[in-house]
Parts: sequence; C-alpha cells; structure tokens
Amino acid sequence: MPTVTGRKGRIDVVFVSHSLEFEGAPITLFDLVAGLTAAGYVQPVVISPRPGPLGAEYEKLNIPVQLFRQPSHRDSNATFLINAMSLVRFLMKRAPSWSSQIPYRCSLL
Repeated sequence: MPTVTGRKGRIDVVFVSHSLEFEGAPITLFDLVAGLTAAGYVQPVVISPRPGPLGAEYEKLNIPVQLFRQPSHRDSNATFLINAMSLVRFLMKRAPSWSSQIPYRCSLL
C-alpha cells in the first residue's frame, strides 16, 4: 500500500460535516470518506451536529458516526462552553496523540 506523508497504514481522521442529509457538501464528503477508506488510507470517524440518512450509509461501510450538539452564539455562555468542551473532549479521546495539536479557543464575550 502506498504511504501517506511517509507513514505506513491508515491514518486516524475525524471528518466534520454540517449535516448528514442527502445534499451537496455532505454527499461530496461521503464520497471522499468512502473512497479514502476503501483505498486503505484512513481510519475515519464522521462527526456532525445534524442527523440524516447519510449516517446509515456511513455505518453500512463500517464508518463510525458521532453526533454532537453544535455550540451556538445563541446559547448561554455556560451552555456554549459545555458544548464546545464536549466536542474537544470527544476529539481528544478519538486521537490522544493529537491532544496537544488540537487548537481551540473559547470566547465568552
């Protein structure tokens, strides 16, 4: 198998989609993730704030899907912080070696 950036084997990748509906960008992302997975380049997980029928399509390919509550500027400061930190914790659990490389900023203005 060819290497990606000098590494052998699959690379853990978290793909983020704004929706799992059958529409434009989510379909394009599905095609990309399915192709990279089938070629053996990535070990993916897909995360999205909105469920939809593409979730079942990912799962048919044994690609895990995780829904999350999207932080919103309309949330109270505490709710925004809880949702944002929940997403960061998920990402850090998924790829512990990335923990020092995950940039995030929390603004409570």
